[in-house]
Amino acid sequence: MRLKDDHQDWLKEFQSFMKEQPIATPRFIDDIILSNVKKDLNPSLGAVLAKLFGLHALGAAIVSLFCPQLGVGPVIGEVGIMSLFMQFGPLACAALCGAIFLGVSTALATIFLSREEFRLANQYRFLNISLLASISFAGLMLAGGRADQLSYAFWIVGAMGMGWTILRLGASIRLRPRVA
Repeated sequence: MRLKDDHQDWLKEFQSFMKEQPIATPRFIDDIILSNVKKDLNPSLGAVLAKLFGLHALGAAIVSLFCPQLGVGPVIGEVGIMSLFMQFGPLACAALCGAIFLGVSTALATIFLSREEFRLANQYRFLNISLLASISFAGLMLAGGRADQLSYAFWIVGAMGMGWTILRLGASIRLRPRVA
């Protein structure tokens, strides 16, 4: 009985609201709201890149805990999961390490960037992935990473391949048209 009364009260209030004369909002409030909506729907590339690099730094720190990257890391154990990957050979290990390194960062970006930010990041996908892989590789070299040149190439190919794959997969899921 109480639920029916609540529904009738709500309906009466709504009907009363609909009979009221509309009140125009001040122009400056309309302008502020429109500006905020435009900013939310069109984030700046700089802000998106900053978030992307922050998420990449977090992902790199997580991966460095259990998987050495070109001789840098891990914090846990001596070789981390590298012993598992080395069963496939040093080049496969380099490719898998690169794939995990950039794959984790790209997965974090896919999850934590807003839909609009992710749309913008996806728009520049090859540039973003190339930039992240290059900066990561340079950072690992500055941190004392070392391997042969062929391992470097396989690490970069693995990183870029997995980063691009996860970004494409994330885009197909997150950016598909919404059905109401």
